[in-house]
Amino acid sequence: MGRFMAEASLAAAHPTYLLVRQPLIPSKATIVKTFQDKGAIVIQGVMNDKEFMQKILKEYQIDIVISTVGGAHGLLDQLTLVEAMKSVNTIKRFLPSEFGHDVDRADPVEPGLAMYKEKRLVRRVIEESGIPYTYICCNSIASWPYYNNCHPSQLPPPLDQMHIYG
Repeated sequence: MGRFMAEASLAAAHPTYLLVRQPLIPSKATIVKTFQDKGAIVIQGVMNDKEFMQKILKEYQIDIVISTVGGAHGLLDQLTLVEAMKSVNTIKRFLPSEFGHDVDRADPVEPGLAMYKEKRLVRRVIEESGIPYTYICCNSIASWPYYNNCHPSQLPPPLDQMHIYG
């Protein structure tokens, strides 16, 4: 998701800052280098370091923040980011990592429920912070969980194994 956001931001000629974790795997390093060559400013660090985030938000005068952090990679790290944004008091808009279902209206079961609980917590903290925000809810995204856009009854059975119940 972050790749597409960065491409769109650069294509629209917006100042684009990319926060990247280290170490980068070679394929991601190549993508980051491509964005850097197109004008993106690459900042190495982690979102859950409040002082670091305050420093870069101030230093680069960042006023719009779009988070594309993945579910398994620290949705709750956005809580520290919110604290940092609140303390610098310059953020005009925050778009948290929300690309998917509206977590306040959906009623999932595990394993999705745990991620929804994290996203709900992040939402409540954002709403209480007073930072202007936008949630983007576009329902199923990136082929998840519908990898081939067909009804589950039309999926072929696995050919390498079969469970027989009864």
